[in-house]
Amino acid sequence: MQIEKVSSSDVYGITIDDYQIAIQYHNESNVNYCEWNILSIQDKKGEEVDLPFRKEFNLKQKIIQKISELEE
Repeated sequence: MQIEKVSSSDVYGITIDDYQIAIQYHNESNVNYCEWNILSIQDKKGEEVDLPFRKEFNLKQKIIQKISELEE
């Protein structure tokens, strides 16, 4: 019998000046694929925030870079 873990997911909670963000990292090791997805962005009151695409993309890139630096 061969058993192997082929995927994993990690969820990170990030608090920055104006927002609380939940971001997920998903890794499929059997097909060499990974992705990051923002699950939610909330303001200080806990209400969902819908950011423009470019702002959300830039925010996600900064978060990914910071998490990568911390895990090295």
